[in-house]
Amino acid sequence: MLQKLIRVCKSETVLVIAFLLAVVSSFVNPPSEKYLQYIDFHVLGLLLSLMLVMAGLQKNKVFFKLG
Repeated sequence: MLQKLIRVCKSETVLVIAFLLAVVSSFVNPPSEKYLQYIDFHVLGLLLSLMLVMAGLQKNKVFFKLG
Protein backbone atom coordinates (compact mmCIF):
# COMPACT_ATOMS: atom_id res chain seq x y z
CA MET A 1 0.00 0.00 0.00
CA LEU A 2 2.81 2.40 0.89
CA GLN A 3 4.62 1.56 -2.35
CA LYS A 4 1.49 2.37 -4.33
CA LEU A 5 1.13 5.71 -2.53
CA ILE A 6 4.77 6.57 -3.25
CA ARG A 7 4.32 5.64 -6.92
CA VAL A 8 1.24 7.87 -7.22
CA CYS A 9 3.07 10.76 -5.48
CA LYS A 10 5.97 10.44 -7.91
CA SER A 11 3.77 10.28 -11.00
CA GLU A 12 1.34 13.02 -9.90
CA THR A 13 3.72 15.52 -8.33
CA VAL A 14 1.73 18.63 -9.23
CA LEU A 15 -1.48 17.14 -7.83
CA VAL A 16 0.21 16.21 -4.55
CA ILE A 17 1.78 19.66 -4.16
CA ALA A 18 -1.54 21.38 -4.95
CA PHE A 19 -3.32 19.19 -2.39
CA LEU A 20 -0.74 19.92 0.29
CA LEU A 21 -0.91 23.66 -0.38
CA ALA A 22 -4.72 23.54 -0.21
CA VAL A 23 -4.55 21.83 3.17
CA VAL A 24 -2.03 24.37 4.48
CA SER A 25 -4.09 27.29 3.18
CA SER A 26 -7.21 25.94 4.88
CA PHE A 27 -5.42 26.26 8.22
CA VAL A 28 -4.19 29.78 7.45
CA ASN A 29 -7.60 31.01 6.26
CA PRO A 30 -10.31 28.64 7.58
CA PRO A 31 -13.33 28.03 5.33
CA SER A 32 -16.51 29.94 6.12
CA GLU A 33 -20.02 30.32 4.76
CA LYS A 34 -18.95 33.37 2.74
CA TYR A 35 -17.09 31.10 0.32
CA LEU A 36 -20.40 29.90 -1.14
CA GLN A 37 -21.13 33.48 -2.20
CA TYR A 38 -17.91 33.61 -4.23
CA ILE A 39 -19.03 30.83 -6.57
CA ASP A 40 -20.70 32.12 -9.72
CA PHE A 41 -23.02 29.26 -10.65
CA HIS A 42 -24.19 31.05 -13.80
CA VAL A 43 -20.67 31.10 -15.24
CA LEU A 44 -20.07 27.49 -14.17
CA GLY A 45 -23.27 26.46 -15.93
CA LEU A 46 -22.20 28.25 -19.10
CA LEU A 47 -18.77 26.62 -19.00
CA LEU A 48 -20.31 23.18 -18.48
CA SER A 49 -22.65 23.75 -21.43
CA LEU A 50 -19.77 24.87 -23.62
CA MET A 51 -17.69 21.82 -22.68
CA LEU A 52 -20.60 19.48 -23.41
CA VAL A 53 -21.20 21.07 -26.81
CA MET A 54 -17.49 20.90 -27.68
CA ALA A 55 -17.30 17.25 -26.60
CA GLY A 56 -20.34 16.45 -28.73
CA LEU A 57 -18.86 18.18 -31.75
CA GLN A 58 -15.56 16.39 -31.23
CA LYS A 59 -17.31 13.03 -30.90
CA ASN A 60 -19.10 13.65 -34.18
CA LYS A 61 -15.76 14.57 -35.80
CA VAL A 62 -16.95 18.02 -36.81
CA PHE A 63 -13.52 19.55 -36.16
CA PHE A 64 -11.81 16.84 -38.22
CA LYS A 65 -14.13 17.58 -41.15
CA LEU A 66 -13.60 21.34 -40.82
CA GLY A 67 -9.84 20.87 -40.69
